[in-house]
Amino acid sequence: MAALYSVLFAQIASLVGASLDLYTVPAGNVAVVRDISARNTNTTSDTLFVLDTLLPVTFATFAPASTTLVGQWQGREVFPAGHTLALASTGGIWQVRVSGYLLTMP
Repeated sequence: MAALYSVLFAQIASLVGASLDLYTVPAGNVAVVRDISARNTNTTSDTLFVLDTLLPVTFATFAPASTTLVGQWQGREVFPAGHTLALASTGGIWQVRVSGYLLTMP
């Protein structure tokens, strides 16, 4: 049976219009992203993408209609060993928190 650990994969205080690798899943593990909270503290309409860089596949997008956005995503995205969870933004000043589980395979 796999061991299960709750993990804070990332906590970013200020991501400004850039791409950033957050977490690469170590060998012998599988990561499951469960929750993402994001806030654009700028007054511009910018978009934040959450993706797996190995594929690459975007699985969550935060796009405010006008200005400051506080958003949350909940689900179950599986990242096998070697895959990297990343953020990319078109601008803004983003505060982001990503959490979930890290499964240790037998």
